[in-house]
Amino acid sequence: MPGTIELYNIMKGRLGEEISSAIAERFEEVASDARIEYKGDLTAIRSEMATKADIAELRTEFRGEFKKVDSEFKRVDGELKAIRLEMATKADIAELKGEFKRVDGEFKAIRLEMKLYFLILLFVILATNPKTIDLVAKLLGVVK
Repeated sequence: MPGTIELYNIMKGRLGEEISSAIAERFEEVASDARIEYKGDLTAIRSEMATKADIAELRTEFRGEFKKVDSEFKRVDGELKAIRLEMATKADIAELKGEFKRVDGEFKAIRLEMKLYFLILLFVILATNPKTIDLVAKLLGVVK
């Protein structure tokens, strides 16, 4: 490695050959360990990274899931539209209220008519019964 030789040459003149050689060797060992550690880290990083194939696989998987979600959404939307068609609107409710009022008026008219029929029937029964005619005559003082 040229960096180690250059370092040795620079230190040799100032520190001496023996110390410079020891420092250069130690420098080489540290650099070698750092390279091994760097390669290990790089390998670990590469194993953690997604490849183009992984990304393509995920895209395919997500497309399938999105299609499922989209079809489910369309199904629910169709059901909601069907429910809306079955539900009453405010206009329908107002129409029903008007119909109820009309039917209520008819019932009131029928009740009044029934009361009149009852009174007429009662009068006919009383008018055709001889005992009732005698009782009414006594009450009015016509007959003594």
